[in-house]
Amino acid sequence: MTTAGGKLTLSSYVDKLFSIRDWPMGAVWIQEDFEEHLKSKRGLEIKPSSRSMLVPRGCKQDLPDPMKWPRHAVMDCLGFQAQDHAETDSAWSTTRNLMRRAFFCQLLQN
Repeated sequence: MTTAGGKLTLSSYVDKLFSIRDWPMGAVWIQEDFEEHLKSKRGLEIKPSSRSMLVPRGCKQDLPDPMKWPRHAVMDCLGFQAQDHAETDSAWSTTRNLMRRAFFCQLLQN
């Protein structure tokens, strides 16, 4: 897809759309530009309940309207939980529980 700013590559997982940029407004502009394309070509919009953003904790850059783009401390992204403080404790907790479940399931089967 070509935008006013040049060529843009997006990837999609099922019906989710993710964008990554080096500043929050840039990531939002990708989403909004894509939504304009959806509106003009397919008559579709991104639901307000589907909008969210994950910004590194302590970010001093301009942020979009929080009513339109609510910030989250943890975001599910392609099967992984990204966190705003770059830790993996939330993901590790889930992984650890799944590993324990698999281990004990094997014990019960033997």
